[in-house]
Amino acid sequence: YGLYGLWLLPMLAGEVYFILLRAYSRALRRTVHPIVVRELLLRFMQTAIILYQAWWPMPFGSFIVAYSGLFVLATLLLAGDLWRAGHFRIALHQRWLPLRLRRTMFTYGRYTLTASLTGVVLGNIDQIMIGALLGDGLSQVAFYAVAFYFGSVIAAPGRALHHAAMPAVADAWKRRDMPVLRRIYSGSSMAQTVVSGFLFVLMWGSIDDLFTLLPGSYAGAAPVAIVVGLAYYLNSMVGLNQGIIAMSRSYRLDAWTSIVLLVLNVTGNFFLVRAFGIVGAAWATLLSLLLVNAYRTGHLFHRHGLWPFQWRTVFAVLLVAAMALVLPWVPFTGDPLWDIVLRSAAIALTYWPAAYVMGLLPDLMALVRRERG
Repeated sequence: YGLYGLWLLPMLAGEVYFILLRAYSRALRRTVHPIVVRELLLRFMQTAIILYQAWWPMPFGSFIVAYSGLFVLATLLLAGDLWRAGHFRIALHQRWLPLRLRRTMFTYGRYTLTASLTGVVLGNIDQIMIGALLGDGLSQVAFYAVAFYFGSVIAAPGRALHHAAMPAVADAWKRRDMPVLRRIYSGSSMAQTVVSGFLFVLMWGSIDDLFTLLPGSYAGAAPVAIVVGLAYYLNSMVGLNQGIIAMSRSYRLDAWTSIVLLVLNVTGNFFLVRAFGIVGAAWATLLSLLLVNAYRTGHLFHRHGLWPFQWRTVFAVLLVAAMALVLPWVPFTGDPLWDIVLRSAAIALTYWPAAYVMGLLPDLMALVRRERG
C-alpha cells in the first residue's frame, strides 16, 4: 500500500490549485461556480465512486487513482469556467507589487494563514486526543469520526454562504457601508438559522435509524452526532461574524480568536474526554464554539454596532425546537431505510410551510436571488 502514497501528490496539487482558483473566482465575484463544483459535483462524484466500489469492487489501485483524479478534475472544471469567462490569463508584467502593498499583503496573509491552519488543526485535534486519552482509542476514533460526520453536515450551508458572501462583505468594508454590512450580517444569520435548523431536525429525527444501519458497536456514538449537530447549529446562528471580522481592519482578531478556540477545545477535550468518553469531545466542541462566538458577536456589536439576530430568530428557534420534540416520536414502519425516507418527507412537508407562514423565508429568498443575479 506504500506505493499508492504517490497518488496523494495529484490530490494535493488539485486541492491547492482549486483553493487558489476559488479565491480568484471569489475576487471576480464568480462565487456560485466554485460552490457548485466543490459542494455539489465533487461530493456527488466521490459518493458515486465509493458506492461503485462497495457494490462492484475494483482493484484498490484503480480506486485510489480514480478517487485522486476527482480532485484534479474539479480543479480543471473551475479553470475551464474561468477560461470561458475570459479571466484565465497570466500577466507577467504585473508580477511586481509596490513595497507598501507587499508589506500589507504579507501581514494580512500571515494572520489569515494562522487562522486557516488553526482551523485545520481544530478539524483533527478531537480524534487525535481521543486516540491518546482512551484505552481503546483507535476504535473510539472510528466511532467518533462517523458521528462527527453526521453532525457536521449542518455546517454545509454556512460554508457555501461564506464563500458566496465574502466579496460583498469586503466591498462593503471598503466603502464603509455599514447599512449593507448590517443587512448581510442579519440576513446570513436568519438564512442559516432556518436552513441549518432544518438539517438539524432531519438529523435529529433520523439519527437512531442511521445508526441502526451501522454495526452495533457504533450505537453508542449517536449522542456525539446530536451534540456536534447542536454545536454547528448554534455556530450557524451567528451568521458571518468570523468572515466579517476577517475582512475588517480587525482581521488580526480572527487569528487570535481562532487560537483561543483551539486552546479551549484542547483543554475541554483533556478533561471531558477522560470523564465522558467520545461524547466529551463533542461537548468540548460545543462549549468552545459557544464562548468564542459570543466574544466575536459582542466585538462586532460594541465596535461597529453590528448585530446578527432579528425578532424572527426567536420564531425560527421555536420552530426547530417544536419539530425536534414532536416529529422524531411519530411511529412509522419500523424499517430503518423506509423510516428515514418517510420521516424526512414528513419533516420537510411540515417545516417549510410553517417557516413560510411564520415569515422566516424572505431573507433566504433574498440571498438566493442575489446569488442568481
